[in-house]
Amino acid sequence: GGYFSGDQGLLLRDGILSLCSDLSPDAVPLPLHERRDMEFLLIDVLNEVTRRHSDDVTCAAIICDPVYLNIVVEEREDLLSPNFITLESLREVRRAGCNVYVILLANGFQASRLLRFGDRILDTRAKFVLLHDFRLFHSELHYLWKRIVNVGVLVTRRVDIWRNGKFHYSRALFKDKTSNLNGETLNVVYLDHVPSVVALKDNATNKIGGVEIEILNTLSEKMNFKPKLYQPPNADLHKWGGKQPNGSFSGLLGEMVSGRADVALGNLQYNPYHLELTDLSIPYTSQCWTFVTPEALTDNSWKTLILPFNILYTYGMLLVISLPKLPTGWSIRLLTGWYWLYCILLVVSYRASMTAILANPAPRVTIDTLKELVDSKVICSGWGSETKAFFINSLDEIGQKIGERFETIDDPIEAANRVAQGTYAYYDNKDFLKYLSVKRKNAFFMNSVNNSTNTSTIVTNDSERNLHIMSDCMVHIPISIGFHKNSPLKPLADIYMRRVVEVGLAEKWLNDAMYPIRSLETNEEEIKALMNLKKLYGAFIALAIGYTLSFISLIGELFYWKYIVKRDPNFDKFTIDLYYTMKNKKQ
Repeated sequence: GGYFSGDQGLLLRDGILSLCSDLSPDAVPLPLHERRDMEFLLIDVLNEVTRRHSDDVTCAAIICDPVYLNIVVEEREDLLSPNFITLESLREVRRAGCNVYVILLANGFQASRLLRFGDRILDTRAKFVLLHDFRLFHSELHYLWKRIVNVGVLVTRRVDIWRNGKFHYSRALFKDKTSNLNGETLNVVYLDHVPSVVALKDNATNKIGGVEIEILNTLSEKMNFKPKLYQPPNADLHKWGGKQPNGSFSGLLGEMVSGRADVALGNLQYNPYHLELTDLSIPYTSQCWTFVTPEALTDNSWKTLILPFNILYTYGMLLVISLPKLPTGWSIRLLTGWYWLYCILLVVSYRASMTAILANPAPRVTIDTLKELVDSKVICSGWGSETKAFFINSLDEIGQKIGERFETIDDPIEAANRVAQGTYAYYDNKDFLKYLSVKRKNAFFMNSVNNSTNTSTIVTNDSERNLHIMSDCMVHIPISIGFHKNSPLKPLADIYMRRVVEVGLAEKWLNDAMYPIRSLETNEEEIKALMNLKKLYGAFIALAIGYTLSFISLIGELFYWKYIVKRDPNFDKFTIDLYYTMKNKKQ
């Protein structure tokens, strides 16, 4: 099929020929009849390309001038700022999915301006056939040839011979050049964010590790390039970056948008915002994003010795033993026997409960669900205005309530300090929150072992709360590696990354990056005192409470004896038994 216009042949508006084929192995050459030999030759070449690349070629677009074909791009037209019809034609080619471009422009300056303008409109991953002109390789256009790599430049030398409807040498015209970059140096911008990128610093050198660094090393080995790692300016302040008043971007995204970096590492979320600015690889993992919240300061360790007592159990034991109506001898014996049995059961139950409580301390008061977070008074916080917009635009009511009181904060260490003060909850992925929590509790040890490059000060005191990571996940977000827009490296990199994920290397590297943090967290949980002087306070408190109740009961009994019993007219201290007998008869 195609676009026909009488004697003019194929025509897609002014200056663009869109030639679409069925792409089946048995495709028949299109019955196109033109009067010029150049047109016949071009049609034969395109038919041969569709046969040999039937699985790849979907559509071909031809941009030419009157020197080569009668489908005209006017010589006076400035293709760096083309007219509306030409611009719409280029967009139509992109929408049609054409992945073969044949540019036949005799004016090399005009062709260079077209490529500069079409950098983001043309599909730079497509196959290109160009006429050679030294003006296409000026230093100002070198960045184009990092993006357009599947290009065949038509030079005045013999590449192949077309004879009897086929090529004589059968050479590959569109060889994939990204499989071997011949040791080319690629600029890789990174951001220190556990577990994707972990920056380790010692006295001699700086070492960078993490999941994405291991993936980058694998890609560099398979695709034969040398990564040049660097951090964006003011990385601690801008981090991923955002849009500035002048329209540019700062931080890691600014390096990608400006074209200074070829690859970006830094726990990039696979979301529409990042996809608009960069090309993202296939996700290599999915992270749980949630909040780290403060624990309650309530400490019930002083009740350790009295926690095994349960008033309901005590009532149950007493009510099971039925007392006799008359105080006979056998009744007293039964009462005494059952009372001894009750004491034995009480001691056994107390010892069992005491052991269980000492082995498994009482649960801490924490925030574990989004509803509990909304009902609490803490302020939700996180990095970047995009995170705040994510909650505000949430379809769920709880997410919208979180967005209403969400505050942006740039420094995660400062956020952790505020969380410890009991006023904040910080939003990030679970692994990074675990790193923050362990780093606060093991500040000195983490700095000596991990030697983190972060110079923020961690302030701790006895009145601060522990950090607790919520068990509920707000959302599971895919994580990818970033490439600059229309990067030719992405298709092959996706293939290698898919293999890395399928064989489990990504999961293995994730466990390796988190192992030091998890080991420190385990050691901290194991070091705990089962009994201390503070917990022994419970025995004295229970004794004091018992003495107090006994003294009040004694005072009440003496008051009742002196002011009620002894003032009764029937009371006689010499015949007390007769007094009680008469009183029972009245009742």
